[in-house]
Amino acid sequence: MIIVRAANRLANDGKEWMPDFSNYNETKYEAWFDLEEGSSGFRYDVFGVWATYSLVGSRLCFISRQVCEYVANEFIELYKEYFL
Repeated sequence: MIIVRAANRLANDGKEWMPDFSNYNETKYEAWFDLEEGSSGFRYDVFGVWATYSLVGSRLCFISRQVCEYVANEFIELYKEYFL
C-alpha cells in the first residue's frame, strides 16, 4: 500500500492522489494477475480499468496505466506476498 501511494504521488507532481469513487468519470487502474499452474505460477497479465458505484473503495488503484504497469512489474514479489 505504501508503494502504491508513493507511485501515485510521484505521478501527480508530488501531490497526494486518492481515488474518488463518487466520481464515475475518473478513471482508476488496478493491477490484474492470473494464477496459473506452471513455472511462473503468478505473473502480471494485464491492467484493469474499473468503474464502481460504491461510496467506499478498497482497491489498490493507480492514477494511470503506466504507473500501474511499472509497479506491477517492478514489485511482483511484494504483490505475491501481500495477496497470497
